[in-house]
Amino acid sequence: MGSFSVLCILSLISIVSCSNITSAQDSPADYLKPHNTARLAIEGFNIPNLVWDNKISAFAQNYDNQRKDCKVIPSGGNGGYYGENLAISNSYINGAKNNITSAQDSPADYLKPHNAARSAIEVIPSGGNGGHYGENLAISNGYISGAEAVKLWVDEQPHFDHYNNKCIDGECLHYTQVIWNDSLRVGCGKVKCDNGGTFITCNYYPPGNIPGQDPF
Repeated sequence: MGSFSVLCILSLISIVSCSNITSAQDSPADYLKPHNTARLAIEGFNIPNLVWDNKISAFAQNYDNQRKDCKVIPSGGNGGYYGENLAISNSYINGAKNNITSAQDSPADYLKPHNAARSAIEVIPSGGNGGHYGENLAISNGYISGAEAVKLWVDEQPHFDHYNNKCIDGECLHYTQVIWNDSLRVGCGKVKCDNGGTFITCNYYPPGNIPGQDPF
């Protein structure tokens, strides 16, 4: 396997700017479908589907509830036991379209999340949290759904050079956590920030982005 030039169990952040849209809840399927679609899209490798884990989801939600300030602070992945994706926004966006009332997001919402309400996307990787969980953060000044958070990470795919096992011309480590072969379980949480934003967390176990290992 190639040498993966990252710190062990990274905490990563995506920053997004969004327009104002009404709030909605995300279901486990809303998070799972875009993750597993990205994993299935890798030809020639039998990457297993992620499955939902209520314990991991409870951990993610517990941390989200502490981040109503929408501050860019990694959770530390419970000492690194889970991988983690976070998404933060100050106004709601649904995975499918603008201007919708409160509702559950469907798997289709996560397959085709819209980008019209977003601008100034920036990815800020942080150092490894030195524990059992990997971690990604996505931050927005407007609401983002679980599907859009996952799409931010999956959209880094063109920057991943699998042959050399490194990122090229941009960030890719959110993507590699999403498709990491040995990550088998995922749980996510979401909270509305005091400033109107939304904070989304997905944790993974086992964690990805392990130094010296290929994602698949």
